[in-house]
Amino acid sequence: MIGHVGMVLNSKKIDGSCPLYIQNLKHKNPSMLHFEVWRSKPITVHKNYLGGNWFAEEMPENLIDPTGYLEQLDL
Repeated sequence: MIGHVGMVLNSKKIDGSCPLYIQNLKHKNPSMLHFEVWRSKPITVHKNYLGGNWFAEEMPENLIDPTGYLEQLDL
């Protein structure tokens, strides 16, 4: 098991500044599996952090792209 599906988005914080795919979830069921890999302690309080999503051009330096790890899984 990698994780659990749950409520990831805070729909009260979704506005026009959010990416369109997030805006489209505002009035729908925002439950999803959100998967993050961090080198060290995750950032949870920051102006670019919105309930499990990081909204900025560059990722925080200690947030790792999990693609390589997931591609190596023997499913």
